[in-house]
Parts: sequence; structure tokens; C-alpha cells
Amino acid sequence: MPRNPVNDGRVTTVTGRLWRDGQSHDEEFTFEAISDCLASEDRLVWADIYDPDHEALAALAAELHLDMWAVEDAVAPKERTKASVYRTHTFFTVYAVDILGTGEDESITSTLVKHRISAFVLPRGLITVRLPSVNHPEVHFDIREVSQRFDELGGQQYGVGALVHALLDVVVDGHFDAVQSLDDAIEGLEDELFDDSGPRRGLQRRTFRLRKELVELRRAVLPMREVVGAIQHRRRRDGHYRRRFGFLSRSGCGLRLTLAAGERQQRHCKHDELVTRRRNRIEHGTTLTREPLRGMRSPEKG
Repeated sequence: MPRNPVNDGRVTTVTGRLWRDGQSHDEEFTFEAISDCLASEDRLVWADIYDPDHEALAALAAELHLDMWAVEDAVAPKERTKASVYRTHTFFTVYAVDILGTGEDESITSTLVKHRISAFVLPRGLITVRLPSVNHPEVHFDIREVSQRFDELGGQQYGVGALVHALLDVVVDGHFDAVQSLDDAIEGLEDELFDDSGPRRGLQRRTFRLRKELVELRRAVLPMREVVGAIQHRRRRDGHYRRRFGFLSRSGCGLRLTLAAGERQQRHCKHDELVTRRRNRIEHGTTLTREPLRGMRSPEKG
């Protein structure tokens, strides 16, 4: 993906791709030509802006006639996962996630890294705006994976809908990886809790951190149904978008994966609560045998 310098405030580079008549012409992508590409019927453009300067983003939004409230949401702190439909475009914000290490290092306040991604979906283009992670700014979301997923899907023939699908598909895959990592961490705490030699020092701290991470992940995952639903609603309402979002509708993958991840997070929160209660009972001297957690089972792997 070629990069173009932009000398406005914090924005130093913009990553982008360009297709014409279904063929890749990435070498022709320039930040200044985005509006011209969006106006051409035979072109599809994707521009990814990382940590943008507010004024530069506002200027681009004015040129592309993007809703200014949506632009504010794209750079405002602590925005939630959501989607909004406007007359000429759809706007959404999602969070990709990573898990750092195994959680054994007690000096780390959180192993969950959230990468905020906002997107403006237009008939012939996608503008993504990414912000650095708040708790781990040194860890970056690999946007190249989205580009690779789009190529693997053969998205050129489906247009902007395939770009949106590739982005959401990569984000939800990360959600599943995080669910699996936290699930393994929960099982590790449970094994340690009932070990004959007793739990290691710092169990309470690690249990509290894991609970916070589960809550944070749940906040990122569950509202994803709203994002997919808004895109689908726009597709059904507008015939112009229907032709370009047909691929997203036929796959349905993002919605199914997201709902499954959300259900897993609900089970994990309940699981964590029961483990904490058992630990408290042991610390107060109550004899307790290890029995299966009633009504709970580990999520299926894979």
C-alpha cells in the first residue's frame, strides 16, 4: 500500500489503494486526488489515515461532504463502538484488539490492547481513520492484513462492500483470538486456585485485571451487531448501496462471528464471578471440593 506525505499537523502519511475497472492501480493513489477518484464511476479508492490532525481531517471532510459530527466522533476521545447512517455515507467506529503476553507479568496494568478504527463508507470509496492505543501506543494495528484479506476475497468485483467486509472480518477475527486468550487465562487461574500447593502470590491482582479486561472486551464486541445492522439497513434502503454491499450481505460472516464472540464474553464474565467467589470462600477457611461450575462450560475451541 503506497504512502503519501501530508504536511498538516500530526498527519505525516496516508496509506491508500486505488482500483480502476477492477484492476489495481495503487501507484496512482494520491491523497490530493481522493475526491476525483470518488467521483469516477469506474474507480474504487481506499484511504487510511493514522492519528490525523483535526484541521486536516475537517478539510478533507468538507471536500467530500462528510457529516461534521461524524468527523468529530472520529477523533473524539473515548468514543464507543457505534454506527450512523447519513444521506451520502455511513459512518462507524469499531475496536480491533490484541492480547499482550500471557498475563503473568504483574507490572502490566492490562494485557488487552484496543485499536480504534473509524470509517466513512461512500458509494465508491472507504476512508478509515485510526487512532493510537491509549494504554499501549507502541502496539499498532496491522492495516496491511485488511488489504490482504480484501485481495484474498477477490473484492475488486464487489466494490466498497468487500472493503468493509475485509475490515470487519479482520477485526472480528481479533475478537475471537482475544476471547480464546482470556479463556485460557481463566482456566489457568482456576487450575492455580485448586492446586494442592495453593495459589501463587498475586492471584487477587491477576483476577481483578482479568475481570477488567473481560468487561472492556465485552464493550467492544457486543455493539458490533449495531454496526453490521446499520450497514445492512443502508444496503436495503438504498439501491445504489445494494449493488455494492451485496457481498457483505451474502457472507453474513461478520455478524455471526460477532454475536458468537459476544455470547462467549457473557459466559466468561459469569465464569470469572464464580471463580472469585470460590477463591473468597477458600480464603475464609471454608472447605471446598473442586466441582464443575454449574451451568458453565468452556467455549468450544476453533
